[in-house]
Amino acid sequence: MEIVSSSGSFLSSFLIFLLLEKHTLASGRSIYFSLAPKGLSSGLSVEQFSVIGPTEPIRAWVGRTADLPCYLSPQKNAQSMKVIWFQSLEIVHHYEDGQDKFDNQSPKFQGRTELVKDAISRGNVTLRIWNITAADKGHYKCHFDDGLYQEEAGIELLVSGEGTEQQILWWSNVTIFFSVFWIPTFIISEILFLPFRGNYKGDWGVGGQFIGQHTGYI
Repeated sequence: MEIVSSSGSFLSSFLIFLLLEKHTLASGRSIYFSLAPKGLSSGLSVEQFSVIGPTEPIRAWVGRTADLPCYLSPQKNAQSMKVIWFQSLEIVHHYEDGQDKFDNQSPKFQGRTELVKDAISRGNVTLRIWNITAADKGHYKCHFDDGLYQEEAGIELLVSGEGTEQQILWWSNVTIFFSVFWIPTFIISEILFLPFRGNYKGDWGVGGQFIGQHTGYI
């Protein structure tokens, strides 16, 4: 049984070896069989690239705009590439064949996104999200696909200004206002009117009228 098994393994290895060897056709042309990735089997060379995003999280404010940039390294024209932005499994923005496509866009992002393509010929794009909401915070992926090779980078979006954080900011502004304007004004007014204040002596008369006498200045 072990001999049969060994023979079978040898035969399988030999067949694979034959498939990977060069075969000559009747026309004299030669072809190669390989297990190479898509693109290599047709004789095309694959130019690999990396997708680079911000190393630090991007912070945005509720109701405002957020810009999430990413770019290819080395620089490469991405006009004919497929560029898709994801948040979890939801499509935030889809660019393909030189056009923005909104058929599969997540409903919560519809009408709120734009792919800034000013530098797309150098592989540099920016996802712009308008009217930021608290639900927009989270992890995003910038995905590039040139048909032969694909790569992506992750970006973290932090959203500020919702809930108690907004209230804390409001109270901070109020505190700063009183510290900068009201307290100095109060102190200055006390100093300016100090010489005009005097001591009064007296008592309450009939009908609740105060009867007093000015005794001098402080």
